[in-house]
Amino acid sequence: MQQLLKFFPDILMRFDRDFRHVFVNAVMARLVNLTPEAILDKNHRELGFPEQECSAWENALKKVFDTATLFEDEMMLASGRETKVLNCRLIPEPDEEGLVKTVLVVGRDVTEQRRTVLDLQQLLSEMINGFALHEIICDSTTGKPVDYRFLKINPAYEEMIGLKASEVVGRTALELFPTTESFWIKTCGEVAL
Repeated sequence: MQQLLKFFPDILMRFDRDFRHVFVNAVMARLVNLTPEAILDKNHRELGFPEQECSAWENALKKVFDTATLFEDEMMLASGRETKVLNCRLIPEPDEEGLVKTVLVVGRDVTEQRRTVLDLQQLLSEMINGFALHEIICDSTTGKPVDYRFLKINPAYEEMIGLKASEVVGRTALELFPTTESFWIKTCGEVAL
């Protein structure tokens, strides 16, 4: 078990009913630039994390302690001058009588992924050229492209086609533009496949 914990790539924390850390792995300790020993037996407030962050963690933990159900969400965690975004799964750990004594948190730092998504969203919204993201729809028997569905369009694309994203996203090319030439569907499909 020690080897597994030593090489486990994600954040592991265990909290008691007073929201104190009863276990943290090295990944978590490195993330907040502390030793595991400095974190143990302390809650986020005692570690000096921002008030809003402490409240969010306490509310999430309380929910798991009270309901004995798994909770998954993105949580913030102060890390030096930067706040990290963690995708966290809070897992209740009940005793023999069913009372949740501790909550295990398995988390992954998704800060860079969130930053990339925001950058991409900003790029798409500010592009002067029309842009559309499609999902290719293939015939179930032949596997050949027969249509494509709009997943996202930018404002320049809205202006180009004269429709708003709310009218386009989720619909297919043939629904919106019944006279779409099969050449375009075939070409887009071949590129995607």
